Amino acid sequence: MRLSRREVCKELHGTKTVSAQHRGYIAALKRRLAGVSAQSVYNWEQGHATPRLAQVQALAALRVVGKREARRRLELPGGKR
Repeated sequence: MRLSRREVCKELHGTKTVSAQHRGYIAALKRRLAGVSAQSVYNWEQGHATPRLAQVQALAALRVVGKREARRRLELPGGKR
């Protein structure tokens, strides 16, 4: 399954109209939750690489994760952030 550059960007940044800084922050959180490096995403967006099926599935699964669940997943053991 090969995603187009536009599909990768849309998956990471969404379709809401928000500032570029906020989009970058949201994309970074999604990468962190999905366990994907920033370099991998850059390569996908530039068309230099294609995400593996597991990576696409991990990103797609984040669409149904709410704010509270995302916050819980991002917390470190012991309640630290």
